[in-house]
Formats: sequence, structure tokens, C-alpha cells
Amino acid sequence: MACSRRTKLLLLLWLRRRIRRRNTRRYWVHPIQQKRDSLGEFHHLYPQLIKYSEKFIKYFRMQKSSFSELQDICQDDLLMENTNYRKAISPIERLTVTLSFFHRKYARSDRRALRRWRSTLTQTSENSHFKREQLDLVVHSTFMPPKLQELGISEQRQIVMLKNLR
Repeated sequence: MACSRRTKLLLLLWLRRRIRRRNTRRYWVHPIQQKRDSLGEFHHLYPQLIKYSEKFIKYFRMQKSSFSELQDICQDDLLMENTNYRKAISPIERLTVTLSFFHRKYARSDRRALRRWRSTLTQTSENSHFKREQLDLVVHSTFMPPKLQELGISEQRQIVMLKNLR
């Protein structure tokens, strides 16, 4: 199949433009992301919430003791390893983002709480799969199997129940 000269030229220009777009990255990690530990909202907001119990309850929809218990349960699953390129997000920050995500998803009526939490985490880490997997793991391994199996509910029914929770 013979291509016209114009088609070849357009293809060449398109490829050149595509290559230029790929090479325009200025940073491996943006400076805002590098300063997340000092400028991020979590590091400013969480210490303040710890001081005021009523604000903590309103923000997280649970007592501090419940939050600590949940953190202890999820600690090992949320712990990630630091690499040469990036410092891992702490388990408590991951849990906070997870709870914030579920709060936004399931309690849309409290718009002020949604506006308060604007994490400087990247969009991909905020929407990553760790939230659903970790909470499914916690719910399934901690609460569901022993209690439901004692009641005679099969594993297939448990899976259906977990899917309905999503």
C-alpha cells in the first residue's frame, strides 16, 4: 500500500509531537510532593484533631480509641517500604486517607468535611486499590468468618455479602 507524501509528513509530525510530549517532564517527584511531610494537610490537621476529641469524632466518625484499634489491626497491612526514590506514606496517613475516601463515598451529606480534606497525595495514590483491599481484609479476617460460619452461612454467601458492602 503506497502512502502519499502528505500522509507520511502528517505521520512524522504526529510522532515528533508525541515524543516531545513524553520528554517534557521536569521532575521525577514534584517539589510539592517532596514537601508533603512539612506542608501536607495531614501533618497539619491530624495533630490538631488529636487535641480536640469532639472534632476528631466529627472528622473520623469514631472515637480515638476505635481509631487506634483499627490502626493496630491494619498496621502491618498498611506499612510500605521506603525506596531509594520515594519515602513511603505512613500507615496512619494511609488509614486517614482511606477513612476520608469512604467518608466521601458513603456520607456525601457532610460537604464541609469533604472540603476540609484536600490531601497533597497524588491522585493515583489516593485512588489506589489499597483502600478497598485493606478494609475487605480487615472486615473479612477479623469479623466475618468466625461469626458467620458459626451461624452456618457458607463462604459463597460471605463473598456475596462482601460484594454488597462495596
